[in-house]
Amino acid sequence: RSPVTRSTTTKPHRRRSRTMIRTSHCLGASSVLIFGRQRIDNRSLVGSANYIRVEKIKDDWSDSCPARFVQELACRRLTPVLVELGGQPLHKINWTIRSEAITNRGNQICLVMGNETGGIPPEFFDACLTMPNSFTVSIPQRGVIRSMNVAVAHAIIAGSMCSALNWF
Repeated sequence: RSPVTRSTTTKPHRRRSRTMIRTSHCLGASSVLIFGRQRIDNRSLVGSANYIRVEKIKDDWSDSCPARFVQELACRRLTPVLVELGGQPLHKINWTIRSEAITNRGNQICLVMGNETGGIPPEFFDACLTMPNSFTVSIPQRGVIRSMNVAVAHAIIAGSMCSALNWF
């Protein structure tokens, strides 16, 4: 297993969550954390739920309290890597240096994905950036659409990171 956990902060569409769970499993993630009140139908996970731990955190605070979200990440020894517009371009990230800085603290990388409509809520975004070694990564785009499908963005970022770190 690769030393990465994937997390979502907001309620992504159910089908996209299922795709991200399967992708996380295929790329060797240790677990998937889903924050928010969304339901996921395990039948559509094509067996990957049998091989990867999926935790759903549906507390009342999970949709509205960034401080508790950051506290939850810290307790689990996760360092957020925010996938959002306006971050460092993916092709310029030195994943080796970033990963070493995170793992030297005894933490794991946690890819934080928002939803397609609004991305990561600003208050969660700002709270995550207060954590040591957290940063934002973006996929450069040429089209006129604001962003791509969140499951596709997750696959591109996670795949690029795993490849750069030789986690395959």
